[in-house]
Amino acid sequence: MEAVMNTFGVFASYWPRRLKTQATWRLMKLAGTSGEWHRWATTAVLNWRVQVDNNTIPVFQIHGDRDTTFPIRYVNADSVIHGGGHVLPITHSREVADKICRIAA
Repeated sequence: MEAVMNTFGVFASYWPRRLKTQATWRLMKLAGTSGEWHRWATTAVLNWRVQVDNNTIPVFQIHGDRDTTFPIRYVNADSVIHGGGHVLPITHSREVADKICRIAA
């Protein structure tokens, strides 16, 4: 898989700027050895689990339905904020805070 990603990433880097989509830019970022951290981080976030003393602690995931970095179709969100993108706590802080207060109550 990594070899395929690297090949596509190199190929995509030669495309004219006007033809590059968000997906093309993301592929270029994930390709090669410089993309190792990005690949690890993406996998870690999409499979988020918290372990404490060999116990898995539930994670309540609040996600925006317009997040292009982690599209909603790849996430098992517990709560979805409509119109929210990747910087959800900044753009929809009131909604995020309300959901956290409801969870904590």
